Amino acid sequence: MVQRLQLKVSNKTKISPGLQNSLKLIALNTIELIDEINGWLEENPFIEEARKPKKDSTGKSELIEEAQVHKVTLFDFLNEQIQHYSEKIDSQALQFLRLIISSLTQQGLSVDTHKKMAIENNIHTKYIRPAINVLKELDPIGIGAETIWQSLTWQAEKKYPDDRILVDVIPLLEGAEEKISKIKPSHITELAEALGTETKKIEKSIARLATLDPYPGREFYQVHSNYVYPDIIFSEDEQKNYKIQVQNDYLPELSINQNLYQQFKDTDEKNETWRNKFYEAKNLLNAIEYRTNALQKVAQSILIKQSDFFAKGPQYIRPMNLEDVAKDIKLHISTVSRIVSHKYCQSKWGVFPIKFFFPAKIRSNNGSLLGTEDLRREILATIAQEPLGKPLSDEQLKIILHKKGFDVQRRTVAKYRKLLHIPTSRERK
Repeated sequence: MVQRLQLKVSNKTKISPGLQNSLKLIALNTIELIDEINGWLEENPFIEEARKPKKDSTGKSELIEEAQVHKVTLFDFLNEQIQHYSEKIDSQALQFLRLIISSLTQQGLSVDTHKKMAIENNIHTKYIRPAINVLKELDPIGIGAETIWQSLTWQAEKKYPDDRILVDVIPLLEGAEEKISKIKPSHITELAEALGTETKKIEKSIARLATLDPYPGREFYQVHSNYVYPDIIFSEDEQKNYKIQVQNDYLPELSINQNLYQQFKDTDEKNETWRNKFYEAKNLLNAIEYRTNALQKVAQSILIKQSDFFAKGPQYIRPMNLEDVAKDIKLHISTVSRIVSHKYCQSKWGVFPIKFFFPAKIRSNNGSLLGTEDLRREILATIAQEPLGKPLSDEQLKIILHKKGFDVQRRTVAKYRKLLHIPTSRERK
């Protein structure tokens, strides 16, 4: 046993410091990278700014001042996303959806119950459900919920659709917000008994709960000062040609202080500390260049594969996954995943999360591929238009969807109906 363990450890692939820094930096957005660079400037004497910085000590004030053309409020960000739903749901439902996102708290929650808001604004309550179904699809996930618990539930159902225990645990924890991070083994046991499951499964769900954000809108206020800053700009010229720009304009221009390195070298040639700091500085600058190149490659691949989006608009987004881009630009899929995470891009259609370009795939009747997002929208639109008192069964929905080009089974319809939090036809009567 010991020999096998030692062999396993000795055979582990070692990742170089340079690669570690590269993988770390590609996961950072522009604001986060500025903070990281400021830390290097304070801690590593071999890194210096090659020119007078255009920013204040935090690196954010000047960014806000210079990037006014790119700033996007939370309302703008959400409003851009719902544009491609305008023809998918009733105008009253769309009106109610806009009402919700126009009156969010700083935490991203609804200022009142959805029902009360509809009644006070003379909107029929039948439009609440289709509006909320769309709301649940928006990014950040959980935005516009009535309470933090509802927001956590929406996030859990979206991010962990197969973890029903997590969805059941959340309401049991309601009222104990301050104690979530201090759950004791006895609490785990009680939850397991209440839900009739194993403690290990409860522990797994609790760990997932910690990854959710009860206040999905606060990032815009606390981190981005109410704005989203695109990391990639897709700009179109008069000839309809697109140019890709990775937003590094607001980063200080860094260089290596070679003179200081030589001074340390001449003074104490055997000192490992300064030598490590020097090579760390070189690795970090190389990592920034790697991040820029990787973002450029991903953006170029997206521009080609999603050409219809850039030419015609968000409703023409094509099914695509991370593997498609990874193969195209010859990077590992995990690297591409890091690149697209928590980053945004700007085009003439607005600002979008880069992950917006990666909807899942589903087979159509003619053998082509459609996005699961398309399926969700069609289910929403079809149910929103069903006759009052005569809700459509999953089988009937399947037949209608099949006529619209979706090669889906009844169980698939039922699965996505549940993910959209739409009750069964019997419960909708």
